[in-house]
Amino acid sequence: MATSSSSAMAAAAKLCDEALSAAKHLEDEASSLRSTNTERSQQLEEEAALLKSAAAAQERVRVAAVALDKERAEADTLEQQAAALRDRLRTELLDDDAEDDDLHSAYSEAAAIAHLHSQATAVQNIKNLIPIVLDLQSSNYSKWRGYVLLILGALP
Repeated sequence: MATSSSSAMAAAAKLCDEALSAAKHLEDEASSLRSTNTERSQQLEEEAALLKSAAAAQERVRVAAVALDKERAEADTLEQQAAALRDRLRTELLDDDAEDDDLHSAYSEAAAIAHLHSQATAVQNIKNLIPIVLDLQSSNYSKWRGYVLLILGALP
């Protein structure tokens, strides 16, 4: 009877050890899953923040495009005014049959201003569209690259 009792106790101890081992294994898996879920949650939060930033960047691009269209319209108006002034000056010069340096310089100045304005409206600073500054000391390249690709994709 002692043998059967000791073998039953040994079997019970073995089962207890197996149960403890299985419980430890399950705890380790649960801890690993919690860690993975925490990391994934952080990744999702970072992606959500990036998407919000991208939406804000798209809005800035839209606003900049509207402003650029307005500036281009103003540049076109200035070009038309310069052309009208040029035609008027040519007519006056032909009528007077004399070259007046003041009229010629006024024409040149108006044409130069209109030309400079049309050039200035075509240039945009990319720093106005991208909130992240690329820095060799930080690890923000992927975010910066995402913004640049977003901006380049939004260009006409």
